[in-house]
Amino acid sequence: MANFAILRVAKLKNLGAIAVSGQHNFRERETKNAAGERLDLNRIEGAHSTAELVKSVSDLLPAKRRKDAVIGLEYLITASPEHFGADWMKTESYGQDYFKDAVAWLEKLHGK
Repeated sequence: MANFAILRVAKLKNLGAIAVSGQHNFRERETKNAAGERLDLNRIEGAHSTAELVKSVSDLLPAKRRKDAVIGLEYLITASPEHFGADWMKTESYGQDYFKDAVAWLEKLHGK
């Protein structure tokens, strides 16, 4: 099977959408399509709770903005299991280089 990079991006247009995204990603609400016991395998940059996420985003927002403004982008960046190899979960640094490259790409695309 081929190796695939997997990239999904979603526009978030208000603090409610930011909060729902945070609750899903931090497993603060029931998330049927994700295994909660594997949360520690995720790599998360920045905030580590929904409250922290919403506060950090709201602190960056201008007092006035367009009604239809996009205030955040949510990226899911992963790869097919074949990319990492058969024993990828047995190594302490599994996927770290891939993740560092992905973060560098995002910073180049959007700035830090």
